Amino acid sequence: MQPIRFKDLLINFTTEFDLLWSAKDSGADNAATFWRPNTTADSLNSFSSLGDVVASDYRTINNRKFVAVVSESDPVNGTALRAPVGFTLIWKNSGKKTRSEVSVWKPVPPEGYVAMGMVCCIGYDKPTLNAVRCVRADLAVDAYIGNPIWNDKGSGARMDFSAWDVHTPDAEPETAYIATGTFYGTDGWTRPSFGARPYALRMELASQESALPAPPAPFASVETEPSPAVCELPWFAVKDSNLTPLEQLHHSPRYRLERTDRYLSVGLGQNTTPQGKTFNWTAHRGEAGDNSIDFTAVTGIQLAYEWSSTSRPVMFSAHLSKPFTHTTQSAKGWGTSTPLEVAAYVPANQTIAAYVIRSEYTLYRQDGSQLAGTVSYTNGDTVYFSESSASIPESNEQAPVLTLPVEPVPALPSDEPALEITPHDVIDNALFP
Repeated sequence: MQPIRFKDLLINFTTEFDLLWSAKDSGADNAATFWRPNTTADSLNSFSSLGDVVASDYRTINNRKFVAVVSESDPVNGTALRAPVGFTLIWKNSGKKTRSEVSVWKPVPPEGYVAMGMVCCIGYDKPTLNAVRCVRADLAVDAYIGNPIWNDKGSGARMDFSAWDVHTPDAEPETAYIATGTFYGTDGWTRPSFGARPYALRMELASQESALPAPPAPFASVETEPSPAVCELPWFAVKDSNLTPLEQLHHSPRYRLERTDRYLSVGLGQNTTPQGKTFNWTAHRGEAGDNSIDFTAVTGIQLAYEWSSTSRPVMFSAHLSKPFTHTTQSAKGWGTSTPLEVAAYVPANQTIAAYVIRSEYTLYRQDGSQLAGTVSYTNGDTVYFSESSASIPESNEQAPVLTLPVEPVPALPSDEPALEITPHDVIDNALFP
């Protein structure tokens, strides 16, 4: 399992746990078990726990619970992790019905660090400082209290206690936030106050872009094959019906979302007259078809918006880069088709070709197999032009190319769904693809 790296922090997941305490004989009204993440596997022996786990039943959580564990990318001089400087008691089960002693403690982080979870101890003594690690504050994000997991009602303990899970906030573009799978404990049965400070881990969803080649020359029949832009997604952010979560973690811990850009012809203006002439065309921008609906249903990924899940093995929120999804200014184009009016002034005895970019989004597992269909989106924020002389070149010749940068052309609202090219200035010597 190759870990996720964010700055100098490595994030991995364990599905193995050691049982610490069971509420079965505590007198509590509800079932609960307390567990410690196990990192003794060879691939995890350099990783540390961020806190213990509470489950609301008596079943084993091994191989059905996923909890984040962390390590330094630089084990010698790293500063991503630090041991707590102490612990604060949250709960101990001392009381009339006590049969086995247990206590819950909140780590006190050093300055500049945050505690991601709490520690359960057999007995009432403080945990050792090596039981857990705190994370540097810039590697974490403020989260919020989620659903109740367990409380000690009926236990007869002198102190009240409840455990809650942690949910992630909405993710900013180009980021994912990860709930570690630990719990937030409080000395009462009601939801913790507004001042409670749970945290989630951060990671980047940065895309690798490649330079777009020059647009094809007028009359050109061969287009340069583009290199795709790539964004890697962690396994837990992708819904894959062909793999169990455990199989995803071990066999496809990363998914590859590719965007391949190609030029789509808007029009060709050939002016063989001695005066300059303006040509006008209409194209449509936005999604071609409605494959993004099926794509989201199969993968859980929202291409144009933030997405999250509290029902998958890892609670998270994620948001793709806006430039990667062509939503830098607006996501209006996704799911709708709007007309794009293009005008080009063609000098005497010249030919100009106009293009927009058609992007195709494809998702691949780590073994290279494709998950879900391909989604096509036409980006009309920029129109690209190439120019040559007005004469049609011989079949074995190609007109010289001059690329002209232009400002984005705004789209006008429309309900027309189809992508089509419509010449508005048709003359006998004008050619349109």
